[in-house]
Amino acid sequence: MQYLIISGMAVILFYLDTLINSLMPLGPFYFTSHLFLIYLLILSVYKHPSVALVLGTVFGIASDVYFSTIYGIYTFGYIVCTMLMSRLFNVFYKDTMMMISLLIGFVLLFELLFYVIYRILYSSSSGIFYFLFYHGLPSVLINFVLIFVLFPTVLKFLNRSTY
Repeated sequence: MQYLIISGMAVILFYLDTLINSLMPLGPFYFTSHLFLIYLLILSVYKHPSVALVLGTVFGIASDVYFSTIYGIYTFGYIVCTMLMSRLFNVFYKDTMMMISLLIGFVLLFELLFYVIYRILYSSSSGIFYFLFYHGLPSVLINFVLIFVLFPTVLKFLNRSTY
């Protein structure tokens, strides 16, 4: 039952993520929400990482088929970020500030992964500073706000679903 609830929450956050992203281009800035990635990262720390890896693989394939022109980029990004997060918290203490800073860092890492792959495959003419100013920093800003809404809610939800 617990895994059904965790999967249901993943479906809801995946849908909210796509809904927010469809409403977000404001002028030249691209605010990209990564609610599902943040949820996977929280799951990899506070639940077993294999649950987050399975969800990341399933929803990564769905994202690749539905959104992406490069198949495998979401799946690869979700799996790599989830594995790195679970390994990092074997070293670090599960402090809230450390968790929030690592969540923000992984959102920026995920955005940079997209930039590097698109830069290599499509020979994008935009530089790294243009990308960081118009895409990376606005995405970090919107996800920073969303983390303060999502993080306590997911922790309460996960603590309640263990019984």
